Amino acid sequence: VEIKEEIKQRTNGVGEANMKFMEWFVMEKKGVANAYAFFQGTGQEPPWVPTLWRAEIMPKHRFIMWLLVQRKLRTADKMPYVE
Repeated sequence: VEIKEEIKQRTNGVGEANMKFMEWFVMEKKGVANAYAFFQGTGQEPPWVPTLWRAEIMPKHRFIMWLLVQRKLRTADKMPYVE
């Protein structure tokens, strides 16, 4: 329902939004891929992305690097202080 509301805002109303759904999910059978492309941001790619997703980097290392650039890695400065 929220997705449908977003499409209504980005199109010219309910009729066009329903047509998009019909086109994506019924006619083309590529509903998820088309919806993803529709909602994907068109912003500039961060500079670390090409480095992170190179084939020669191990998946384990990619994940740790991704956590690091997202500031989600549990480093000592982010750990709760315990005496």
